[in-house]
Amino acid sequence: MLSDEAKKRLAKLNRRGVKRLPTAKAPASMVAPAGSSRAIPAPDLPGGKGHRGILCIEDVVPGRVVKDGEGGSYWLIERRLAEVAPQSAAFTVRYRDLLTSKALILPEGTHHRLAEFAESDPRRVVYLDIETTGLSGRPLFLVGVMEFDGQDFVIKQHFARNYAEERHVLEGVAASLPSFEMLVTFNGRSFDVPYVRDRATVNRLTIEWPRRHLDLLPESRRRWARQLPNCKLSTLEQHICRRHRVDDIPGDQIPAVYHEFVHSEDASQIRHVIHHNALDILTMAELALFMLTGQKDWE
Repeated sequence: MLSDEAKKRLAKLNRRGVKRLPTAKAPASMVAPAGSSRAIPAPDLPGGKGHRGILCIEDVVPGRVVKDGEGGSYWLIERRLAEVAPQSAAFTVRYRDLLTSKALILPEGTHHRLAEFAESDPRRVVYLDIETTGLSGRPLFLVGVMEFDGQDFVIKQHFARNYAEERHVLEGVAASLPSFEMLVTFNGRSFDVPYVRDRATVNRLTIEWPRRHLDLLPESRRRWARQLPNCKLSTLEQHICRRHRVDDIPGDQIPAVYHEFVHSEDASQIRHVIHHNALDILTMAELALFMLTGQKDWE
């Protein structure tokens, strides 16, 4: 245990703040030139307010109520990728042409997980990203998944409108995952999958995961750890995907925005969280394709 004197010294340091070391800059060759990156803005608010002077979830994000046999329900948002990111059409075509033709030649030394991804039927690959109400042990409220139907991407976001709907969100996700043979995540081995598994256990549910899992974070670190300031998804999106977001919500603010939504039922801010989740999934798909080709040639 810390002595009283040590505790006082630590508290003094905390009040002063910790001086951060300067962050290493990425080489010029890895930085998107000014004006070269694409911008994806946050969704516009609809004109006017809904009933009671607030915007309900159905006012800001198109979707439908999904009910289960136990009388529970949640909000399912299902959209084509072009509805989320209109600039994605060329990427979708490139993804389809490369991964359905099986004509892609992988470089020697390609990691076996990435090779498995390239060899998989793209219609049986699912991308997954979650949003939670806090640190480990707290409920999750959004599970976003994206699949490729052979021609286009479809994003399905399972959204809990209150804390009690978490179980029904998990049931909806659990019902769809067994139809896929490969899962793609970013830091999913350490975060998303264990988190979903733990929340399923709390809710007395069992989830059958795809038998293969490509986690893009370790592969990103192998490739770019020495070239970029860090391998956060937002950094890779900027430097590798050459794309930036306008008016995006910082990840550390997401739990507070959701808690406020549950309290007020006003979805005017939660729309940013849903958009953030969808763009994270798009970034994962773009990174996966870049890793296979070594170039971003879908502009």
